[in-house]
Amino acid sequence: MENVKFKKSLFGYKKRIINEYIAELNLKTQKMINDRDDEIYDLQKEKDALCEKVNVLTEKNNLVGEAIFAAEKKAQEIIEDAKKEAEKIKADADKEVEKSKKILDHLENEINELKAGLNASVTKYQSELDKLVSDK
Repeated sequence: MENVKFKKSLFGYKKRIINEYIAELNLKTQKMINDRDDEIYDLQKEKDALCEKVNVLTEKNNLVGEAIFAAEKKAQEIIEDAKKEAEKIKADADKEVEKSKKILDHLENEINELKAGLNASVTKYQSELDKLVSDK
């Protein structure tokens, strides 16, 4: 408060001046209260807006976290499925290799039998031809 001096009258201070000063103080005080109330209201609005932003960001963060979790889970499922499929493909390929080896072994045996038969036939015909040539 400021240093105020009041004029004195016959029975003390002048009542009108005191009342005016009190009224002026009341106006200043009310203005200060109103200014503070406005500031509090503005700060409350700002706080509410920030709280809303925090809520939105928290919700987005939760959604992102859930999406990452779901993506990781799906990726793991895909990897597991791919491993199972690869094992199945390898097993099928191994079976085909074994089947092909058996066919190859069978064909090699047939070729060897044919060679042996052909050699026997060539030898037989050679000896018959030699006989025919020596008989003439």
